[in-house]
Amino acid sequence: MANKGFNGTTVTFPNLTLTSNLRSVKYGAKVKLVDVTASSDTEAKNVAGIKSKTLTITAVGGATDVVGNVGNLVANFFDNTSMTITNALCESAETDGAMDGAITTTYSFVSGG
Repeated sequence: MANKGFNGTTVTFPNLTLTSNLRSVKYGAKVKLVDVTASSDTEAKNVAGIKSKTLTITAVGGATDVVGNVGNLVANFFDNTSMTITNALCESAETDGAMDGAITTTYSFVSGG
């Protein structure tokens, strides 16, 4: 039997609440590498820079205009797992559709300020 833990997921952001129309949620975090290699080193040396978070959400239906907005973004899964980006920036919203298919919108959020 498939794990249906995604069913019941909710996403909230100022002026945007997504519940039953969610199709997918993808979270990621990464750091920029800072090159600290000296001329006397025989191998490259890197240290971790500042962490950056991303959250990409796809929902059924047209877009709500939140591009450029900054606010707290929270995705809560049915099993009480959650992902939060404080001061998230909505970087983009893209809506598409195709013959005999659903209209979907994909929102991309990044660490903001």
